[in-house]
Formats: sequence, structure tokens, C-alpha cells
Amino acid sequence: MKLGSEIHKQYRVVVETMKHAEKELIEKVSNQTKAFIEESGGWRAFYDLGERKRFFKHISKELKDIGPLGVLTGSLQAFSGLAEVIKKHTNNAYFLHYVYLGVRRGIADHVLMNASASRGALNRFSYIFEIVGDEIHNFNATRPLRIINLGGGFGFLDNVILGLYKNVQTTVVDINTDVIQKGKAISELNGVCDRIAFHDEDARKYIEENDPCDVLITMGIIDYMEIHESIEFLKGIRRGIVDDGTIIVTAVGPHIFNKLARIFGLAPIYKTKNDVDEILKSAGYRDVEAVLEPSGTSTIARGRK
Repeated sequence: MKLGSEIHKQYRVVVETMKHAEKELIEKVSNQTKAFIEESGGWRAFYDLGERKRFFKHISKELKDIGPLGVLTGSLQAFSGLAEVIKKHTNNAYFLHYVYLGVRRGIADHVLMNASASRGALNRFSYIFEIVGDEIHNFNATRPLRIINLGGGFGFLDNVILGLYKNVQTTVVDINTDVIQKGKAISELNGVCDRIAFHDEDARKYIEENDPCDVLITMGIIDYMEIHESIEFLKGIRRGIVDDGTIIVTAVGPHIFNKLARIFGLAPIYKTKNDVDEILKSAGYRDVEAVLEPSGTSTIARGRK
């Protein structure tokens, strides 16, 4: 991904050094989170799954709820923690958090978490870290760089960013109160709670009522919007970015588990890299750059206000 034609060789060395730091920090944040999960009663309590059901209880419940397809969804839930999380919440915050931690609980997890959609979710990180690093490199103000992460869930991404870059403050906005409360607790364990704020609020409302930031991140928010809705959404949140500030947008594209995701209640409106590029331009952003991560399922794009 091209991140500015004036990036000199010395900065590229810094970027490569950061790649190693990224891996270490992701592992650190993951381990702190896993410790918090265990202290909170274990992963089933953390993801609000209740007691584990036996195989045939999963099957019978799913048959009752959705009919013959319940044989498939019930079987997957019996052998995959990720499938249980998705079926319970149909909520990207929980689904993505499970994928980020990478703990496999059941035979089917080895398949689902190695699928392109899951790998794509993880692959996005390096691109976002590099964009943020580029923004910091070109940031001349004496104050900290301000980042707002809309739909940021538990703040996993933000915890890593704050570990990588010291002169940064982030705000995580999410409509799920439970997720926000858990995110606050995890950020305290990671020692970054003084530089991260959590807000349980609708993304649009937060932007309307608060000061603009330097970098606005929207990971996956437009996944559940038609193209025209995505354009209007991104137009509306432009006011949340300072002049010449940056927006980072991610979107998931078609993958082999499209139909399975739909059966489980996840119904994203898949977008190609070209779709995302056109959406940003139509929303009024300039200098738009978009790239597909290696799995080919997730687009990461940057635009400037």
C-alpha cells in the first residue's frame, strides 16, 4: 500500500522495526485479555454463552428455531466456540474479538478461524498500524495525535496502537454497553487507560456532539450498509475530522463462507476494493488509497478530508 511518496529510507527502517513491535504488542494485549477473561469466570461467561450444551441439545434447538439447516448450525456450535459466539450475538465486536485472541475451542474452530474472512480481519491490523505511523510521522502539532475509533468494540486495536505510539490519545465509540465496560477493564490491565476513552454511543451522535479528531477509524461499519447508505454515512462523519485529517475505512468482500455467515445471522453487504474506493470519493474524500490484504477478503482504505 502506498503511504505517501515522500517517505524516506530512514522512515522505512522505522516501519520495519515497528512490524516486530506490533507482533509483541498484539501478543501482550492478547495475554492480558485472556487473563481478564479467566478472572471474570472464563470465556463462556465473558462471551455470555451460558452453560455448555450437549451436541443433541444444540441440534434440537436449532432445528426448532430455523428448521433443517439447524443440523448444520447446531453441529458447528457443538464443535466451535466461534460459532457459538456468532450465533449468540450476531455482533462483530464479539466475533472479531474471539478471532483476534486466536484461542481455538473445538475442532471446527480450526477451520473457521483459518478461513479467509477470519485471516482478513487480522491482516487489517498491519495496514492500519502503518497508516497511523505515517500520520504520526507527518504530525507537527505539540499536542497528542487524536484518534477516534467508531464501532471499536473492546478497544483491542487501540490498545496496540497506544503501545506502539506514545504521543497518541484514542477514543473508542460503540453502542454495546457490555462491550464498552469490558474494554475499559482490559485497557486498565494494559496500562493505557489514561490515554483511551470509551463511549457507549451511536457513532453519528458522537461525531455530532464532540470535537473533531486527526484520524477517524471505521472498521467494518459500512459492512452492513448499502453503497448509497455508506456514502451518506461517510459524508456525515466528515465533520468529525480536522481539515486535512485522515479517515481509515475497512470493508469485507466476498469469501467462501458467505452463505454460512448468512445462515448464522451475519448478513454483511459485501464490497469490493473498487466499491470502497468509489464510496470514499463519492463521500467527498480526496487522496483515496485502497488495498486488499493478502487473504483477498478485506479492503483497507485511507482518505483525506
